[in-house]
Amino acid sequence: MTAVDAAPAQVTRRMHRTLWALQGVLGVFLVVASAGPKLVGETYAVQTFEDMGAAPWFRVLVGLLELAGGIGLLVPRLAGLAAAGLALLMVGAAITQAFILHGGALVITPVVLLALFVLVAWGRRRSVVVRVIDWLPPHRHRAGPAVHLLFDCGQVPDDVPLHLPVGEVRDYAFLRLHQVPTPVTEGTAARRQTSG
Repeated sequence: MTAVDAAPAQVTRRMHRTLWALQGVLGVFLVVASAGPKLVGETYAVQTFEDMGAAPWFRVLVGLLELAGGIGLLVPRLAGLAAAGLALLMVGAAITQAFILHGGALVITPVVLLALFVLVAWGRRRSVVVRVIDWLPPHRHRAGPAVHLLFDCGQVPDDVPLHLPVGEVRDYAFLRLHQVPTPVTEGTAARRQTSG
């Protein structure tokens, strides 16, 4: 039995440099030009969210998400997740521009940003390492599937406190590399490889 590494092959050196340049530009843009105005309450940002009918807290939330995403793009281990999250945020922005604000050509901005974030997320997919450990379909004694995942979060110093939302997970463990179990059956590995 072996663990299946769901992370794809590494990107080329040229692509790596291009992605870092793109991440830097996008990260600075998000922090300075997008999150900043929302968080400081710039008139245009406030008016846009009022036109949407959104409460002020929503403007701040979007600003915080953009700020976190912009910073995340500059952190190697977070870049893939940050780009994926920002891509989802841009889907919402495009829908809002098109159907709530009737923005016409203004829809182009979130669509272009969506494409760029998808490119970064694809290029940095290796930074989000998920190893499939086990998957069991629903059974008469189990209402839903049982999924066991192993996330490679890198090395965390022993003195750093980590907290998990206990209500969302039934069981968890922090393991060192030599402690990682490998209980994936060949059938599970085959399913994972064909779906990935």
